[in-house]
Amino acid sequence: MTSSRRNADPILAELRHSLVPLGFTRRGRTFNRAIPGGLVHVLDLQLGATIAYGKFTANVAVFLPEVALALAGIDHPPAFVREPDCEIRARLGKLLPQPIDRWWSLDPPSIKLVAAELRDAVLDHGIPFLNGLSDRQEIIERWQAGLLDRFTPPRRNVSLAAILHRVGNTASANLILHQESVGPNQNIGRLARIAASRLGLTVPPRQKDA
Repeated sequence: MTSSRRNADPILAELRHSLVPLGFTRRGRTFNRAIPGGLVHVLDLQLGATIAYGKFTANVAVFLPEVALALAGIDHPPAFVREPDCEIRARLGKLLPQPIDRWWSLDPPSIKLVAAELRDAVLDHGIPFLNGLSDRQEIIERWQAGLLDRFTPPRRNVSLAAILHRVGNTASANLILHQESVGPNQNIGRLARIAASRLGLTVPPRQKDA
């Protein structure tokens, strides 16, 4: 175990003390909270490498099983979700009142202060962000309003179609996948066709066939 990993232990212990009462479980440096309907809230510590060695950052994220099915063909959610497997992903520092790509020090003399500062940031900003993404209809409304653009990848419309299909709005899902299929980005168009097939929807045409 490297010194950085050892130094993270008091921080993880502090987070566990605060997050377990909120429904989270921990595995390694990652916390999961299962939400009704198959959603999973995720928080993890990411240790720095090279230039950021001796530091860490924190990420919060939301896993949607229908998106995993549409994009990766995963029809059963993993027993424990990793942050990179999520579709909505945010650096905790970007959720602070003055958003920055925040990295905290793992320097032992200040580790207790760092743990307390991170705990407060998680409870004051990370958890409210996740709480607002606990229901698919809330997620759809924020997604369609562009409020999640910062936290979702360029393929976001394909993912939105999967969520709309999950809540029964198949017509809108089909329309979005058709639009993406014939759009200018061929990679996203290919994803749209794959997603439609995996979701059991009408497979839209290729751009050249439209």
